[in-house]
Amino acid sequence: MRPNNAYFGKKDYQQLVIIQNLVKKYSLGVNIIGMPIIREKSGLAMSSRNNYLSDQQKEAALFLSQTLEEISQKVLTSSLEEANLLISKKIEDSRFNYLEIRDPNSFDLAKNNTFPLVILGNLQIGQTRLLDNLEVNK
Repeated sequence: MRPNNAYFGKKDYQQLVIIQNLVKKYSLGVNIIGMPIIREKSGLAMSSRNNYLSDQQKEAALFLSQTLEEISQKVLTSSLEEANLLISKKIEDSRFNYLEIRDPNSFDLAKNNTFPLVILGNLQIGQTRLLDNLEVNK
């Protein structure tokens, strides 16, 4: 079977970038298409992992998407440096496994206010690790 297209959700952005790079490196001849994150009405990124969360934990999990949005606004209205200072404060919360701003194409850490950017986060709620990200364009 030789598909023309393969679709991957952008919720696991790192996985998407790895697959895109492998397809390019090995000239596999398939278009890798990133699909947008689907969110619950609350803003929580939809995931099968959400089934492991209680209602109270789902409420706490909103901190991840809210933090990504806050960092995005800082990048857009101030600077990458200010956004990274905000990240330094947020990451003090031990529930964060990581919180970073990266170039969506090279996946290098963002070094200046060149757009587009992607803000990536992983938050631990109880035994559940939640992924989310937010693409930022000016």
